[in-house]
Amino acid sequence: MEITPVKTRRITEGQSISQMFGILSDKIKEKDILVISSKIISYAEGRLTVESEFEDLIRSEAEEFHEGKEVHLTRKCGIWVANSGIDKSNAPDGQIVLWPEDPQKSVDEIYEQMKMQLRLNEFGVMMIDSVCHPGRRGTSGACMAYVGFEGVSDERGKKDLFGNELQITQVAKADSIADAANLIMGEANESTPICIVRGAPVEFTSEKIDSIKEMSIPSDECIFNPLFK
Repeated sequence: MEITPVKTRRITEGQSISQMFGILSDKIKEKDILVISSKIISYAEGRLTVESEFEDLIRSEAEEFHEGKEVHLTRKCGIWVANSGIDKSNAPDGQIVLWPEDPQKSVDEIYEQMKMQLRLNEFGVMMIDSVCHPGRRGTSGACMAYVGFEGVSDERGKKDLFGNELQITQVAKADSIADAANLIMGEANESTPICIVRGAPVEFTSEKIDSIKEMSIPSDECIFNPLFK
């Protein structure tokens, strides 16, 4: 799998993502996946507000909220994330950036625009952000939404090396791609909010996808659920 970082100029609030397609025209090919930072999509969709609303917005944006000392643990779009994904980094002074309101709609629209403007047929688009994991230090990438490929591979029923049938194994391919891309894109001033992933081991599809539903697991099936009771 090959990951190519794409540096861009600074994205301003309200600037359309499609305005950046020109720098992709000679880079992206069929069966590539375009990985986009949620931050620039938030900028394009005007999801900035004043910092004084930070605490109130964390609660109102969260699907589930657990109060912390410095950072609150929340669930949003099926992901356990700090502060409902609301971020003070890479934001103008006195402002904060919220996650896109409907990540699936956002990637669907970008996908359709790319199909028309770049004349692509078989490709993928995904939105990512960085998250923490229980018991682990640091952040890594996670997929918020995707379109154009199957992001979760169900391995149940397949046999392992010893002929044992897999009972619960499902492979989070979209999250794995997001993690790899996030490492290249960085967290600070790299100015690399986009990556092109080539050779990813996924099945491409033109069918409509509810990727958030596909990636999410019900609370009663999640092995971390006891931590939040």
